[in-house]
Amino acid sequence: MAAQFELPIGFRFQPSDVDICKYLANKKINSNFCSYPIFNADVYGAAPWDLPVIGAECNMGKGLGEHQYYFVVPKPRVCKAGNGRWIANTKHKPILDEQEDDIIGYKRTLTYYIFPKERQSSKDDIKTKWIMHEYRLQQTAK
Repeated sequence: MAAQFELPIGFRFQPSDVDICKYLANKKINSNFCSYPIFNADVYGAAPWDLPVIGAECNMGKGLGEHQYYFVVPKPRVCKAGNGRWIANTKHKPILDEQEDDIIGYKRTLTYYIFPKERQSSKDDIKTKWIMHEYRLQQTAK
């Protein structure tokens, strides 16, 4: 098994929204760009409780907040995952880079809903406590 990445004792990975957008911009320019602890993985196709397994496969180590995972993924057309789906709670909110005085990206929040066994419509879906923050660069936000 590959060694896990770990931040030094006392350090925590708590990037700001601007930091995440700048990381995504670097990733877009150089597709080989990789920086611990943000990894490439298709998380939209997985149920949220599978994220710790995906994180372990990416060798995520200590230094992240409890139950926090950071992934770069291509945006899917459908947010169906496992036995449920991700539903946006908010519209895309602009992220302002104050140094550049410009909008560099957008953020929205999604919540995971489980499909019940006797599902008649989306109104029957059960809201969970799983939350995802989705970031997009300014030129790709819709």
